Amino acid sequence: MQNSVSGLLLVTDMDGTMLTTDKRISEENIEAIRAFQEAGGRFSIATGRSIPSLEHYIHLLQIDTPVILYNGGAIYDYGKREIVWHSVLGSRAVDYTKDVYKKFPEIGIEILLDDQIYVVRSNPIVKKHLDTERLSYLSCGFDDVPDGWFKVLFALDPSQMDEFEAYMLSKGYDDVCFVRSFTHYFEMLPQGSSKGGALLHLAELTGIPVEKTVAIGDYFNDYEMIQNAGIGVTVANAPQELKQIAQLVVCDNDHHALAELIRVLMETSILERQRSVEI
Repeated sequence: MQNSVSGLLLVTDMDGTMLTTDKRISEENIEAIRAFQEAGGRFSIATGRSIPSLEHYIHLLQIDTPVILYNGGAIYDYGKREIVWHSVLGSRAVDYTKDVYKKFPEIGIEILLDDQIYVVRSNPIVKKHLDTERLSYLSCGFDDVPDGWFKVLFALDPSQMDEFEAYMLSKGYDDVCFVRSFTHYFEMLPQGSSKGGALLHLAELTGIPVEKTVAIGDYFNDYEMIQNAGIGVTVANAPQELKQIAQLVVCDNDHHALAELIRVLMETSILERQRSVEI
């Protein structure tokens, strides 16, 4: 007989975790999510994506719990159509971004606000990102971007990533933080923002104890979320650094990782869930 998952909050990353490499949610994952919800579990998403880019998935999965957006910059309730918690970059972030614009002319730059993407410089990576996700955006100069930036996404060739990260960290900016969110994405966020921090806010908002949260992700922007969750989980396609801190490692994102995690949660007792297990 299956154990109840009632009262658990399961939060998943999207790209590289819930989504396949070609950006689909498998039927196996969809069915598992519905079974988890029907058994009394709360399901949510933690992503670097914006409000519009998540809309389709919210309807498809029938999510009624607020979700974490902008890599921890905001928590959004799609039912109420409102941001229930957020953090924004300070005014000095504009100068930091302009510095990158001048020093690295090949790097694409996207600036994300609540429901809009502003592209101050495109490149092949930015174009592919926007086209693949079918996102609307505005191409403009810095003077046309309103205040209240949630994050800045820098898009660059992976071969440049180490050099670019070293440059940004060398600047000693104390009011922002940085994270690699994919092999070719480097993001600037408000100081203290992370999916891990937002997970704690989400647990408080939903009234669910942190020890009854489960979080799964695949990349360095998921590190703190996996650390902070009651049960931290990663996937087989994740870097070794994430596997070392996770309590559970499931299959890769192209083989229904979320469905495998949900099966473990529904078939395993609470005490067994909290042990360090690798499949």
